[in-house]
Amino acid sequence: MIADVFIDTNILLYAIDEDPANAAKRQQAQRLLLAELWGWSVQVAAEFYVNATSVKRPFKLTAPEALALIETWLAFPTLDLTPGLVRAAIDLQQRFQLNYWDAA
Repeated sequence: MIADVFIDTNILLYAIDEDPANAAKRQQAQRLLLAELWGWSVQVAAEFYVNATSVKRPFKLTAPEALALIETWLAFPTLDLTPGLVRAAIDLQQRFQLNYWDAA
């Protein structure tokens, strides 16, 4: 995967958040998505879908809306999670005493 920035689920959720109280976060997330060569993982795609369509979200998306965004974003570099990648992340985490998610 070749990307300058790795996007996590929260950035994608902020980008669609319609709450006026989160306007600054939404604008920053949207700028990041538009201005950077970003990548993500299949795990982030799944987390986005589950969270964006959750009945607990005040501004939830329908399943087709969330899927349409995911389909569009699949044009960006997408990292497949494999057993080897998990093992490599654990090795890095232990070797450099990092948080697992930073190592991954």
